[in-house]
Parts: sequence; structure tokens; C-alpha cells
Amino acid sequence: MSPVRWRSVRLRMVLAAVAVLAVLLVTAAIGFDLLLRSRLIDNLDASLQAQTTDRAALLDGGASPDVLATGAGEEDFVAVLAPSGEVLTSTGVADPSQLAVLVPGTVVGLDLALTEDHDEGEGEGETHRLRVATEATADARRVVVGRATESIDDDLRDARNLLLAGIPIVLVLAGVLVWFVVGRALRPVDRMRGDLEAIVATGHGQRVGPPGTADEIDRLASTMNDMLGRLDDQAEARRRFVSDASHELKSPVANVRALVESAGDDLEPTQWADLLVPFASGWKTGAVAWGIVAFYLLLAVEISSLVMNRIPRKWWKRIHLTSYVLFWTGALHGALAGTDAGNPIYVGSMVGLIVLVSGLTVHRVLTARKFRDVFRAPAPSSA
Repeated sequence: MSPVRWRSVRLRMVLAAVAVLAVLLVTAAIGFDLLLRSRLIDNLDASLQAQTTDRAALLDGGASPDVLATGAGEEDFVAVLAPSGEVLTSTGVADPSQLAVLVPGTVVGLDLALTEDHDEGEGEGETHRLRVATEATADARRVVVGRATESIDDDLRDARNLLLAGIPIVLVLAGVLVWFVVGRALRPVDRMRGDLEAIVATGHGQRVGPPGTADEIDRLASTMNDMLGRLDDQAEARRRFVSDASHELKSPVANVRALVESAGDDLEPTQWADLLVPFASGWKTGAVAWGIVAFYLLLAVEISSLVMNRIPRKWWKRIHLTSYVLFWTGALHGALAGTDAGNPIYVGSMVGLIVLVSGLTVHRVLTARKFRDVFRAPAPSSA
């Protein structure tokens, strides 16, 4: 198994998924807690309203208030108030007079002190948060029943603890699941990366194996194969160009060598000097000298092209700039010593060639000067 990289796409996707899921779970847990509390309070209120309604009906039927005030639990209380607010009977509440302000037909929350023994308010106990329901009888007496919400708080606390324990477990399981799912989804990408490394190591001609899943990764593999194909075509075109150029560059030197070797058997040693040493020839000395200089310049240009990868680029460029001198010396040699110097076609061709080369040379000089002036121009001030 490959080591985990903290900046890997797989890990970032897992962290993002876990973070989003954590936000959703926490939001859902808060909403669940609020909804559960509301439902429990509603159920408690409904139960208290039912108790007050039943006890009010019993009072209307002639039952004694003392009988109706029995049956309260440890955290519950029951009280019966006269129309004036006087406490007729009560059990479980330490100060029944606080109930005189309650309106019949309502359920409210109050903080009241309950008695320890729930016997006529004797012995004040702890203060509790209660839900208190009030109902009126036919003769305007009020029945008040209350129940503490500690049991609801306990149920909510148990639910919160369960959520707090379950959310981390769900997040861990989700992270593991997303890790394996993303890893399986990215496995074709890792295979393509391996294929590309093999292609880089072994050379051209190979392709990336498409996963065949007809999805974005499969289309990516097809695009990469198209790109590799174009790169192979370009590399092949460059190889053909280099091969053709090498052949063309070697041909003049080979031709000169063949001519020299073929003529060598018929030349005397003194005649070799006439061919290779400027101003040594007795026939049209100046014109022949221009041709010999052009020959040496041609050799320099051709040889530098053959060894261009082994010499500094600036020296190769400087040697090739002598092609201008080669052109003019060759033209002078042809015009002064050439056998076709009087041929109108030759003369017209040479004049046209000279005009073309001169124009291109002037254009090159002006263009180079223009770009040099642009790059040397001072930057405008920001003031």
C-alpha cells in the first residue's frame, strides 16, 4: 500500500467528505434534540391538561377537593383554588399562593419549590422547573396540576450522549468507506501514471491503457493517447528533417571531395596550389582567389553544421554569418571567372539573386535593430 500523502487528492476528498458529513450530522443532531424536546413537552402538556380536565369534572360532580389533591408523585403537585385565589387544598407544592395568578385553560412553565413529603406544603424542598396546567370548574374554582421536567431533561441527556458517541463512529466509518471508494475510482489514474512513466523511460510508440469505463477518466486516457500520437508524429517529423538535413549538408562536401579525388590524378603538385592557395594561380588571379576564399568559407559552414552539437551556439552562429561573405565572394568568382558569365540567363539570375539577398539582408538588419531598440528602451516612470 502506497504511503499517504497529505496533499493527495484522495486524502483531501476524504477530509472534505468527512467535514461535510460532520456538519450535516451535527446540524441533524441539534434539530433532533430540539424536535425531541418539543415533542416531549407537548406530550407532557397534553397529559397535564387531561388530568386537570378530569379533576375539574370530578369537582363539578361533587367530589371533595381533599380527595382530588391526592396521588401526586415525587416531583408532581396538585392544588385546588377558590375563585378568589384562596388555596382550598394542595399537595406537593411548598407555596401554593404562587398559583393564584394562573389563568384557566393554559399550560405554563414555572420554577417552584416542592415539598419533601408532599403533605400540605410542610417542609420546603428543592426548586424544580415544572410544567403547570390550570382548568376551571363550573363554579370558577381552579384545578392546578404540575409536573417537573427533570425526566424530560434526563431523556434528552441520554439521547445527546448517544448522539455524541455515535457521530464519531459514523464519521470514522464514512471516512474509511470514502477512502476505499475514492481509491478505487482513482486506481485507473494511477495506472495511467505508471504507463506514462514507462513511456518516458522506454521511448515513443506506446500508449496509455484506457480503463474502458466510459467516464471522465476513460476520456482523459483517450485524450492523452491522442496527444502522445501527435508527439510521436512530431518527433518522427523532426527525425526525418534531421536525417534529410544531414544528408543535404553532407552532399556538398562529398561532391567537392569527389571532384578533388577525380581530378587529383591529372593535376601536378604545382597545380594543386593554383586550386587551394589564393592568388597562386596565373590565370585570372583575383577572380580565382575569390573562388578559393568562397570554397574555404563553404567548408567552414558545412563542417560547423556537422558538429553544431559539439561547439558553442554563439560560435556556430558566427561561422554561419560568414555565409554573407561566401555569397558575395562566390558571386564575384562566377561573374569574373565563370564560363557562363556571358550567358544572359545566368546574368539575369545572378542580378535577381543579388537584389533578393541584399533586400533580405537590409530587412534583417532593420528588424534586428528595431527589436533591440524596443528591449533597450527605458521603462516609463510611474509618477
